[in-house]
Amino acid sequence: MKFQLSILLVLFAISASSSAGTPAVVSPAPSLTSDFISPVTQSMARTILLTGGLLTLFLVLDRDQISDPLQTRIDEERPLGKFAVVGDQYGRTFQNAAYVLGMLAHGHFAKSSRSYQLARIMTEATLYSGMWSTALKYTVREKRPDNPTNRVSFPSGHSTMAMAFAAVIGANHGWKWGVPAYLLAGLTMASRMNDNQHYLHDVIAGATIGVAYGLGVSLNQRPVSETGLSWQIIPSMEPGRYGLMGRFAW
Repeated sequence: MKFQLSILLVLFAISASSSAGTPAVVSPAPSLTSDFISPVTQSMARTILLTGGLLTLFLVLDRDQISDPLQTRIDEERPLGKFAVVGDQYGRTFQNAAYVLGMLAHGHFAKSSRSYQLARIMTEATLYSGMWSTALKYTVREKRPDNPTNRVSFPSGHSTMAMAFAAVIGANHGWKWGVPAYLLAGLTMASRMNDNQHYLHDVIAGATIGVAYGLGVSLNQRPVSETGLSWQIIPSMEPGRYGLMGRFAW
């Protein structure tokens, strides 16, 4: 309960500052269809989707060398201890719903069309990413590490929800709020492995879906004049070495 109350206080602070931290002019509302396909149509979101997809594919193909032994080690050590509970709670969409309600309330009392727009962005990012995550769970039928009879491991729904929230916060409220949100989402990913519920490729896939929709929907509803920032993350794979390269432009 303390964790949920803390999240509510943070979201209240975000909604209270939304008028000062966001542009006064709101772009015309795009269609639901254009928001649904925004991870493909928006270049930054598309880069995240492709990069995360390739990384997930690499981890699946090489799971005997990376995902499986890593999960065995994490299950034995349980490095997060009691902090895993925080990550688990953060991935249960509580903060997503609280944000939407907070923005709707702020929009009503402050007569802010931007707050209504932010409520729509979070709602769509959460619902669309959740739809894809759930569809993949019941299509791929990956076994959970702790229970082979439970075949809904891929992708991680907790990671999807946590990263969708973080991406919306970062894209619309700046890095002052975005960095903590992403850090907590990363804790959620780690907690799902710590609790032996998911493999590394499960949480990477879930995070990819969440970020792609959080950024995609946010950018799709932003005025063209504000979308000058672009960046790319490119996988780098050499014999014995793996990594990522980034490029930013503004």
